Amino acid sequence: MDISISTLFAPLNRFVGKYHPTIFFALIGLLLAGAIFMLYLILQIPSETSSTTPANTAISGTFDQATVKKIQQLRQSGESTTALVFPSPRSNPFVE
Repeated sequence: MDISISTLFAPLNRFVGKYHPTIFFALIGLLLAGAIFMLYLILQIPSETSSTTPANTAISGTFDQATVKKIQQLRQSGESTTALVFPSPRSNPFVE
C-alpha cells in the first residue's frame, strides 16, 4: 500500500479545483459582510465628546428684551405688507 501526502490530499485538491470560483466569491462576500458589520458597530458607539461635556450645563428659558421686541415686530401671515417701491432711475427688465 503506497501512502503518500499527494494521495491523502487528492480529494481535497479535486474539491478545491472544481469549486474554487464559488469558494472565492463566498469568501469575498463574507469579508465584505464582516466589514460592513464592523462599520455598523463603530457607528453605534456613542461619541466620546458627549461624556466630556459638563452635566450641569443648563439652557436658559428666558429671553432678553431685544429678542422680545423683535418677536413682537413680526407680522401675521394674514396681514398685508406695504408695496415695494423701486428707485426711480431703474426700470423693471421683466416688464414689456
